[in-house]
Amino acid sequence: MTLPFAPTPTKRKRQIILRTEVSGEPSRAMRANARAHFKVAMGDGRRWLDELIADSGQSIELIASREHRSPRSIRMTISLAFLSPELVKAALEGRRPRGLNVRRMTEMPMLWSDQWQALGIRPPAAADA
Repeated sequence: MTLPFAPTPTKRKRQIILRTEVSGEPSRAMRANARAHFKVAMGDGRRWLDELIADSGQSIELIASREHRSPRSIRMTISLAFLSPELVKAALEGRRPRGLNVRRMTEMPMLWSDQWQALGIRPPAAADA
């Protein structure tokens, strides 16, 4: 007798469900310390991406050992360099919802339009064009 087996995941994916006002926009802005952390991580991600592009001898593993971080952490931080410019600007200005942190931003899809959709936020008019 053969029974199919699919183990239950030990970690459940969690989502932050944002409360919205009548206007459709979130009620509270991203916290100041989350914005500061995001700004530092964004700078690191862009700097590391530039290093990888400029130097063919550079690798994620070398950056990870130099920065005393894991290669996974470096890859996740580099993914911030691919965020929509409008989304980055809004996050740095504190116009994005509370609960939107660096970790959540590293899990964004690559397409800019999909990033807004993943957040459940309508993109600004400039991002639609």
